[in-house]
This record gives sequence, structure tokens and C-alpha cells, in this order.
Amino acid sequence: MDGGDGHGHGGHGHGHGHSHDHGHDCVAEHKELQEHHEERWLYDCIDTANIRALNADPAHNALGAIKPYDKRRDTDTWLESDADEQLIITIPFTGTVRLKSFSLGSGAGEQGPLKVKFLVRDDVDFDNVEDLPVTQEFELPRDNPVDAEHPVRVAKFNRCTNSRPIASRRTTSTPSRVRPASPTTPPAIKGRRGRGADGCFSRRVRALTVFVDTNHGGDTTRINYFALKGIFSHLKTEPVVAEYEIKPMPGDVRNRLETMGGAMGM
Repeated sequence: MDGGDGHGHGGHGHGHGHSHDHGHDCVAEHKELQEHHEERWLYDCIDTANIRALNADPAHNALGAIKPYDKRRDTDTWLESDADEQLIITIPFTGTVRLKSFSLGSGAGEQGPLKVKFLVRDDVDFDNVEDLPVTQEFELPRDNPVDAEHPVRVAKFNRCTNSRPIASRRTTSTPSRVRPASPTTPPAIKGRRGRGADGCFSRRVRALTVFVDTNHGGDTTRINYFALKGIFSHLKTEPVVAEYEIKPMPGDVRNRLETMGGAMGM
């Protein structure tokens, strides 16, 4: 009987441990399946009127590459740099996102992007981009296909929300050298390059800046398609829209502001 009691107790212990592990696995699996179900291409979650492209050819701006998924093979429109191979594209969202991956189709030989850097912030230009911490950096192959999906390190992009509104940018002219007036440009957050507090650089934003640093040897950079995939959440409150006038300021000539609102006649 004693042996029976001991066996029964041991069996109970084994059963309890198995049940606990199984329950934990089920929760994790359910969460993973739920997140996978919620993942989507985020084109319709982008505030396209306020995309900002620096050093973009006015004839081939960011909306030539940032387009719906079913247009990914369309080569009639593209994004191309102007003065040299570098590009800075700031993409605001209409809510908050948990970024999972991205696609970038070049198919442009030497013009295809090589080194691409993501910064989870919206105050980047050519005067400060080399001094700001990078959330994640990628090296892309020549002639990168549109269907190649590149995962991001999710932990670096999770819980990145906005602490201030993405301001709409109204211009009264098209100066060749402009930069947002200083009240709308917060001071640069110092830190080692490639590092940041919680991957969000100690302040939360709901925009992503893409810095194309180098390409595969071309004089300019061409991107046929660019898309982001992740989980989208609507804002709990309506954003406050701030309007301001773009004023010419000293700085890199490539900081010419090409807002998509201006390009679209908005």
C-alpha cells in the first residue's frame, strides 16, 4: 500500500508538471497564431499625404515606390534619388504599428540600395542622420526582388508609439534648401550609434525613417517598391494636426523637403 501511495503521488507530480508546461505552451502558441493572423501589409495604414522624402527626384518621389501590394510589380513608377545615391524617407502612420518585416524591390542593378538603416523617429535629415542612433541596419543584395521579405528584430520595434503628433507640413513655395523650422525639430537624442533605450531611443514615435546610405555603385539610387508588414493599432484619440510654414534654413542642400501632400496637390 505504501508503494502504491508513493507511486500515486509521483504520478500526481508528473501530471501536474505536464499540465503546467502544456498550458504555458498553449498560451504562447495562441499568442503567436493571433499575432500572425493580425499581421498585414501596412500601405493603407500610412499617412501618405505626409510622407517626407529628402534628396528625392521631384519626378520620382516616394509614392512611386510606396504603393499597394498588388502594384508591387509595376515598374512604371519608382523612387529615385537626386543629387547623389542617398535618400531619407520618413513614413508616418495613421496609428501605431508593431513592425515585423519589410520588402524592398530594386531590380535596378548598380542603383539598387545596399546599406539601409531604420530609425524609429521622425526628425531626421542630412544634417543629423550620421549622429543619430540606428534601430536596425540592413545590407541588401543587388537586384533585390519585390517578393523578398526581410524580417526585423521585433524587440527593437515593439511598443514604439507616438508621444507627439505627426505634423502636416504646409509650404508656400518650393525653396531649393529648406528644413522644418526649429520649433518642430526636437533636439537630437544623443547615444551610441546603433543603440537606443528599448530600441525606441527613449522617446516613442509612430513614424519610421528609412535612410538609404549606399547603393551598389550607381550615381543615384532607385527603388521600385517599398512596403512594411506588421500589426496595426488605431489611435485611441484623434491626433492634433499642427500646421507650419517651411522656411529656408542653412544645411545640406539635399534637405529639400518633398512632401507627398505637395506632390499630390493637397
